[in-house]
Amino acid sequence: MAPRSSIEKLPEDVRRWLERALTENGFSGYVELENLLREKGYSISKSAIHRYGQQIESRLKAIKESAELAKLITEQVDDEGDSQSDALMRLVQTDLMNLLIEARNVESLSVKDRLKHWA
Repeated sequence: MAPRSSIEKLPEDVRRWLERALTENGFSGYVELENLLREKGYSISKSAIHRYGQQIESRLKAIKESAELAKLITEQVDDEGDSQSDALMRLVQTDLMNLLIEARNVESLSVKDRLKHWA
């Protein structure tokens, strides 16, 4: 399996700050983020920040897609206000989101590691 990235090794509060900064900056401004992290005492390259930003952006996209799909399915169900259907849709949405995230994470693995993951 691939080694942990330098960003994944950051303290959680710093990593969360970086994630917010990435989303607020529209997944741009990597040089500025690199400099800000350096000021905080962390040596993280703009390339590493960019790769991490792509992962976060991909996860956000997967969440949005699953939410839209759940909304579409809910709109198609003809049992107005049925709490059982609402609960089922939430479960489907959560499972779908987890599968999408897992699939996107597996894409970053080598072929050998992918085979191990799915075995």
